[in-house]
Amino acid sequence: MSRPIPGHGTANRYSYGCRCKPCTKAATRADAERKLARLAGNPRQIPAGPAALHAQALLDRGLTLAQVGRESGLQPSTIRRLVQGQKTILTANANKILAVPLNVRVSTGDVPAIGATRRIRALYALGHLNWVIAQEAGISRDAVWYLASGAWPTVKVGVDDGIRAAYDRLSMKTGTSWKTRRLAEREGWSPPLAWDEDAIDDPAGRPDVAVEADPFAAEEGAQHVDRVAVESYLKGRPVALSDAERLAALLAAPSKGLSLLGVDRMHGLQEKTSENFLRRMTKRYERAGLGLPAADTEIVVLPPLKRSVARTQNEMGEAA
Repeated sequence: MSRPIPGHGTANRYSYGCRCKPCTKAATRADAERKLARLAGNPRQIPAGPAALHAQALLDRGLTLAQVGRESGLQPSTIRRLVQGQKTILTANANKILAVPLNVRVSTGDVPAIGATRRIRALYALGHLNWVIAQEAGISRDAVWYLASGAWPTVKVGVDDGIRAAYDRLSMKTGTSWKTRRLAEREGWSPPLAWDEDAIDDPAGRPDVAVEADPFAAEEGAQHVDRVAVESYLKGRPVALSDAERLAALLAAPSKGLSLLGVDRMHGLQEKTSENFLRRMTKRYERAGLGLPAADTEIVVLPPLKRSVARTQNEMGEAA
């Protein structure tokens, strides 16, 4: 199906070869606006690199081209050309893509099942029965089992929403089934206390239960902090940070007149996500008998300490 020719009186119609007075006037005006924007430091087109990386990150998290397009207000074909190596992009389009947070919740279609699978497995680790999870989530017992076994790569948004709601209701109390608890223990499935909200849906996320017994393992020593990256993050620019750099950015926020939670909020992260990150990092230092480091020092990010079965059960009991 061929694309319709733009109407008269537009710069696009002029590019199709029309030289009527309205089209010529529109093309002249558009050219002047581009020159003025470029002189003012606001070019109409910019390098596509940052937007392409962000779009690819969204796709890597399981979103489809159509979903990225719908969330950004652009056509899927625009997203496809971008990730396939397009060199430049309209500034307005780049801003729309970068405005889509990595943890965006789409409203329709299929979503990656990894978050649903991890939530069900975490509920198994607490001893919740299959049929209880199914009832709370509004899905069948078979669906719960298939998801727990990792058989489904994607699920409908409605199913994912139901499992999230069930997880919110059941994750703070223990179940009655020793069988599901033993299954989770045998398979190495982590309980809710081990998962941060921003990690459980991330394919690269890992539970906060490490295998190292030594909290000062050599490979987990002082991490280099890229101060340029930290400054970029504090200014709201999209940039990939290590845990050490993100912690450094949050600790430096007050000196920049920003709140700790406000820094992450500029990047589309919810306050609860920021609070969980700070709580997790603080707990690691407390377990090692240390305080949080100063903002201008190299950041030591300790590995999470190994938890004994008894301690984990005590934490579950406290949560219940």
